[in-house]
Amino acid sequence: MNKFELLADTVSNPVFISSADGRILHINDSAKRLLEISGITECENIFELCGIAPDTSEYFCFDSVLSNLKYSVCALSVTAESGELCRFFIFEDSVVCSKLVSEILEAIDEGVSVIDIDGRLETFNDIALKYVGMSISGRNDYIGENLQQALRDKELLFDALNPIVIKEKKVVRRNLEYSNGNVVTYTGTPVFDDEQKLKHVVLTGRDVSRLVALESQLNELVKIKDDYYSRLLELTKYADGQGPVCSSKKMEYILGLASKVAATDVPIFLTGESGVGKEEVARFIHKYSNRGDKPFVAINCAAIPEQLIESELFGFVRGSFTGANKNGKKGLLEEADGGTFFLDEIGELPFALQSKLLRVVQEGKMYRIGSTVPIDLDIRFISATNRGEDELQSSTKFRRDLYYRLCVVPINIPPLRERTDDIIPLVSNFLDSFNRKYRKNIKISNQVMRKMTRLEWPGNVRELKNVVERLVILCGDGLVDEEQLKIALDMGSSSAKEKISISGLMPLSEAHDLIDDILIREAYNQYGTIVSAAKALNIDPSTIHRKVKDRKIDLGGVSAK
Repeated sequence: MNKFELLADTVSNPVFISSADGRILHINDSAKRLLEISGITECENIFELCGIAPDTSEYFCFDSVLSNLKYSVCALSVTAESGELCRFFIFEDSVVCSKLVSEILEAIDEGVSVIDIDGRLETFNDIALKYVGMSISGRNDYIGENLQQALRDKELLFDALNPIVIKEKKVVRRNLEYSNGNVVTYTGTPVFDDEQKLKHVVLTGRDVSRLVALESQLNELVKIKDDYYSRLLELTKYADGQGPVCSSKKMEYILGLASKVAATDVPIFLTGESGVGKEEVARFIHKYSNRGDKPFVAINCAAIPEQLIESELFGFVRGSFTGANKNGKKGLLEEADGGTFFLDEIGELPFALQSKLLRVVQEGKMYRIGSTVPIDLDIRFISATNRGEDELQSSTKFRRDLYYRLCVVPINIPPLRERTDDIIPLVSNFLDSFNRKYRKNIKISNQVMRKMTRLEWPGNVRELKNVVERLVILCGDGLVDEEQLKIALDMGSSSAKEKISISGLMPLSEAHDLIDDILIREAYNQYGTIVSAAKALNIDPSTIHRKVKDRKIDLGGVSAK
């Protein structure tokens, strides 16, 4: 016997318990007497007994006549311990405020309230009072009271839902939040009489405050997870060779900033010493931008002779000048349309061209040399220089208006000596690359690695890369020791060139070329640009351009066209 059957047997009113479809499951002694008085010997269905059509409402009332005796009946849906939906049919002249109805309502683990169509409370259980913070001890004071008056500022419980049920005459569900922080999900069910007139509204509610809190916590955890996932993606880019290799906090910040601005089209201005990896950062920004599948075109403004750089940038049409290609030629700006244009060593751009470039940046249009037909361009500009910001702005050779157009987001890349945590991962990355290139299996001892982290590296990442390549080329398979590192470092220092040892004869022209190559490389590594290197060697920059082109002198990725 379940708790509902026990409850039915303890009251004096006739009580029938049925299944959802009306099949009688249990009757108490009072109900048995009622059937006996009515002369009914067999009864299997409560709806047939009462002479009404099956009703699926959670709560409804009706009048029933048995053997000329009229009874008011209240039907209430409950869920048995087995999970089966059952119904209590309570015969009573006045069921609204009866003790039996109250006991049944208190046996239900949800808040239940019954309201008439005028908004007056007819009955409710203690859980319903608890939800709105009303005193249980004074519950009888609320019976028959208007909700607005009874609840005052707590009318949210019924006032927000009851009018909707009355107006729409259908089941309404809604979550309501109270000032005490509780969140209750309510179901409002209309109850009709035999003439389909609305008589009552039954509200059942369950406290879901904990579920809502858990949902909020879950949403917060999802947000945190998404943040960590985005961060992990960024770190993965740096660790899998898809972006600049780094381990230091400074470079992680730089690449994090680069990731953010990559999603926009704003011009970016990279600064830093020669060899710090400005082009690597520029390529990283391009790759992870919306233009990543479009062209990335780079030009070193210091590596192209002044008389050629305009045609390289803007191209030309047929017959523009003597010796020009008869079909004309696209400029690098056109080649970059839709993608990213990287202006390396922007501070060396000839002053006469700066105003022309400014118009391209401002208007998104350009003209080929010799043409009056405008060409529309969609380009994201990234510029770079090894000059300081103050030096660039104070220079009479660089337009301030162009600087401000190109320097919407400035990013300064620190020298390698200020981010020594990057040295070991960089060395490991270069070592793997050159081992594959030269089919070697060179390894570097921990002692040598530690020594490399203590060096100044004035040439920054470019110098570090050159030293690792020398080690792979000059060392046999095995472990690099400190002596081999010293030899590789000396080969790139000026002290190695202070004396030229002659171990044999060679044509004088070859000796001249060898000395030229050494001095040009040394000057470029020290000063960072061809213009500055030429000034130090007291020669014209065009001489360096020509020698670099003719003899393919390696200046760490710089070439002359």
